[in-house]
Amino acid sequence: MDSIIIILVAIIFFLVIALIYSWLTKSKAKKQANKEFLSTSKENNEAAINSTLELKAKIEEIYQKLITGEEVNKNRLENVDKSIRVEISNQQKLIQEKSKKKARN
Repeated sequence: MDSIIIILVAIIFFLVIALIYSWLTKSKAKKQANKEFLSTSKENNEAAINSTLELKAKIEEIYQKLITGEEVNKNRLENVDKSIRVEISNQQKLIQEKSKKKARN
């Protein structure tokens, strides 16, 4: 009977040691996995930041092109407006001259 108790105590002792060992190895593996996750998440964050900065630069470039295009269109419209006014004034002069000629005749 004493030998059975000693054997049972020894088995329980080895089981406890095995449980502690497995718990320690799991926590080490967990820490390693966390380190790898943090490393990859930092890389992903850096990649996201870089792509965001690139997109911001492209948007700014497009915005500047739009502003420039708007200014060019505004200048073109002003030139067309001036041309139309000059043409209207020329036509009015021609009409006045024709009406003067008719009045003289």
